[in-house]
Amino acid sequence: MTGIRPARAIVPHVLLLVLLVSFDQGTKEIARRTIAHSPPKIFAGDTFRIQYAENRGGFLSLGAGLSERGRFLLFVVVSTAGLILLAFFGFRGGQGTVYRNALTLVVSGGVSNLFDRVFYDGVVVDFMNMGIGPLRTGVFNFADTFIMAGAGWLLLQHFRREKVGTNDTSRNAPPGGGARGGGGNEEEAV
Repeated sequence: MTGIRPARAIVPHVLLLVLLVSFDQGTKEIARRTIAHSPPKIFAGDTFRIQYAENRGGFLSLGAGLSERGRFLLFVVVSTAGLILLAFFGFRGGQGTVYRNALTLVVSGGVSNLFDRVFYDGVVVDFMNMGIGPLRTGVFNFADTFIMAGAGWLLLQHFRREKVGTNDTSRNAPPGGGARGGGGNEEEAV
């Protein structure tokens, strides 16, 4: 099928999106209520910190210095258009379940951070930080982890598919098993 996937194929992804956005929004609300005015909480020898931050920018606060209008255009208008296009083209037929699951993670994280920008005056709440000594991540939230995990999963799938596509000679094998004399139903080890 080359068109938009049937509704029954998209429903699990929509349900997952709702679950992930709800989880992220719930953790951000807990952060607003409990740690907004508290010092960082340090765990595992300062490998993991819980610390409240409000981010007006994007990844690593990029764009935080833009005007309010510039941030709105970039982080609300452009992000909304990007998420719509990503979902529309990503859920067209021909993609496997793994691809659609990874895409759902990316879209869920984007939708949840977009929700913050629309309903919380352009601010995304971040509250986790990891690192060793002076080498640390930026402060992030679960939506960010969904985006990174989904993007990593998509990248892994891309390279895996590319590797299989260039090394898989079974696609060029003649019907019926070719020189092996099989009946065509044998599973090949890849």
